[in-house]
Amino acid sequence: MLLETQSVIFQVAAPVLLMIAMGALLRRIQLINDDFILVSSRFVFKVSMPAMFFFGMLGNSLNGLISVNLAAYFITSIVLTFLLSWLLAVKLDVPERQRGVFVQIAFRGNCGIFSVALVVNMFGQDGVALGGVMSGLSVLLFNILAEVILTRYSHGKLHLVPVC
Repeated sequence: MLLETQSVIFQVAAPVLLMIAMGALLRRIQLINDDFILVSSRFVFKVSMPAMFFFGMLGNSLNGLISVNLAAYFITSIVLTFLLSWLLAVKLDVPERQRGVFVQIAFRGNCGIFSVALVVNMFGQDGVALGGVMSGLSVLLFNILAEVILTRYSHGKLHLVPVC
C-alpha cells in the first residue's frame, strides 16, 4: 500500500518537479534570463492558463466534479492559513506598517502553476476543469482576504499601484 502510494506520488509530481529543475538549470547556465521569465510568466498567467481552464471547463460537465466537501475544505484551508499568518505576524512582532503586506504574502500561495500541473497529471482533463473552478474560487477568496488585511493595516494610506 505504501509503495503503491509512493509510486503514484512520484508519477504525478516527478514531471512537474523535473520541469522546475530544468528551468532553474537553464537560468543558471544563462540560457534564459529574467526578461524571458517575466514575459513568459505574464503569458502563462494572462493567456495560456485562462485558455486552458476555459477549454477544460467547456468540454466537461461540472456536475459531480466539484463536491461541497471539497469546496468547504478548500475555503477552510485558505482562511485558516490567513488567520495563522496573521497570528504569526503578531507573535513575531512584525512592525504594524508592514504587517498587512507580511500576512498577504504569507497566506496567498503562489502555487497556481504547480498545483494545476499536479491536478492535471493526476486527473487528466477532469483535473483541468477542477483546477479552473478551484483557481477561480481561490483567487476570489485571496483577493477578499488581501483587501481585509491590507485595509486593516493601511491607516487610510492604502495606495494601489497597477502591476501591469
